[in-house]
Amino acid sequence: QFLPGSVSVQHTLPENDIFDLVIGLDYGDIERLHLRPTFLDESRFVTIDHHVASRPFGDLQIVYPDLSSTSEIAYWFFRNNSLAISKDIALNLLTGILVDTGGFSHITTSPQVFEVGSELLKSGVVPSKVLRESLDTRGEAALKIWGRALARIREVKEIGMLYSYILKDDLDEHGATFDDVAGLISLLNTAPTSRFTVLLVEYEKGIVKGSLRSERFKGVDVSEIAASLGGGGHKYAAGFTREGSMDDIVKDIKQVVLGFGGISDKKTYDIIPPGENKG
Repeated sequence: QFLPGSVSVQHTLPENDIFDLVIGLDYGDIERLHLRPTFLDESRFVTIDHHVASRPFGDLQIVYPDLSSTSEIAYWFFRNNSLAISKDIALNLLTGILVDTGGFSHITTSPQVFEVGSELLKSGVVPSKVLRESLDTRGEAALKIWGRALARIREVKEIGMLYSYILKDDLDEHGATFDDVAGLISLLNTAPTSRFTVLLVEYEKGIVKGSLRSERFKGVDVSEIAASLGGGGHKYAAGFTREGSMDDIVKDIKQVVLGFGGISDKKTYDIIPPGENKG
């Protein structure tokens, strides 16, 4: 709500409105937008994203998986088309970059994104305010939900997985939303003993969203696991949506990993050649 323009955001689409152009940003999978089929038939669709979708969509697809965020892609769109970046625009773009990089701490943080952040700061944006408003503030409901999930942490040592889960009843009990869970998977992924981490959230009865995380030095491509479960994402940050109980989904994950031959003890390191990650 602190972002310029946020008061104009709407959460429902009028049933009978027809749009000439729809731009989908940072959505990963078209089903997550919950758009009616006729809506997509009536409009031209542009995808701007840094996620590689398992089912690519759009008449025009602008996808850069090597960039930190869709906000960084938007920055380069403005920059390369000589469009002025006002202080309000810079605040929105920098917030998107900071959130998606976890305050410049995630695996997607590159030397280039620091340069982009530096340029945006020249507009007068105060980064401490952005971090406080977007990353460092948790409501009471979020804190209680995080506590519930932390108390349920389990390990499946056979496949190197650490996981936890949140039930729909937990969300309802504390008046929490799916947004209150944001950032929890990153905390779980700091556990040093796991090769990859999974957070399962039942956001509707019987429907679970799984978030997977790993790190380069752990050598696990979680996007392959997610793809086998009907989802997708990056090598070290991916997700899926699946029907079933928590126990069943954990068994599905285990079966997928064992089907890959398990998780090797050999840790791999990705080396990005100089200049490869340029905008």
